Amino acid sequence: MRVTIDLMKKSTQIIDLSNVINPRVGDDDLLLPLHIVYSDNQTDMRGKDVEFISEDTNKQRIYVGGTCNTDTPGDNLYMGNLTFRFPAGTFKADGTYDPDKTMFRIVDKETQKVISSVNVKITVMKNNIEFDFDPDKSSYDSRAETMLQDFHDKGQAMLDEIKSLDGQAKSAVSGDTAATANDAKVQAGINAGEISDLKVEIAGARGRYSDLPDREDAQDTAINQKETIVNANANYAALKQKDAQQDAAIANKGTDLSWRISYLR
Repeated sequence: MRVTIDLMKKSTQIIDLSNVINPRVGDDDLLLPLHIVYSDNQTDMRGKDVEFISEDTNKQRIYVGGTCNTDTPGDNLYMGNLTFRFPAGTFKADGTYDPDKTMFRIVDKETQKVISSVNVKITVMKNNIEFDFDPDKSSYDSRAETMLQDFHDKGQAMLDEIKSLDGQAKSAVSGDTAATANDAKVQAGINAGEISDLKVEIAGARGRYSDLPDREDAQDTAINQKETIVNANANYAALKQKDAQQDAAIANKGTDLSWRISYLR
């Protein structure tokens, strides 16, 4: 049986839960199915939460929040149907709790703003069975446990991501190192070939340099020979010219002698 809570009812109206539940001191996870409406109309409870606030007969304040679930058959947040859970240790004193201080509040989960509240009457029965609980503990909020679990999950996710990134970095460094080493080997081979070619060129240059004196001597000899030939030609030409002059002089003298002989005759 679901308890209908109309958020548009008069503030003086009190919903009596005695016909639905009669919790005992020390009850563990008492469930209360609720049907939330707004002026008898369906209310979408998605993104909303239900809180229970009260003060027991020992003047101990009670606060329960974040315990709504949708596991009970018939639960449907869109239709305003959900199940409120009173966790263990909620009721520590028997008796009828003050309705003016006992209520359900509807709050927005994101802003924690109170949307509406409805006062209720609840009577807690005695329990002769002894149980272990902290008498100073007056409230319970599963959202703190949820936040702690979320924090743990996020921390674990961050740790896993860091480990993954570390592994990727090590793999990348290993791959880059191997690639760099291979490139270095290739470049070393190229450098070795260039050095070998350079050595050949140096050896050839040294050979040409060592032959330079002999080449210079040979060039000097050739120059000297050319100079001797040129001089010889000049001397020969001069000699031929001188011979021609002498022949001419002899011829002239011969002519003159012949004339004289003829004259004397």
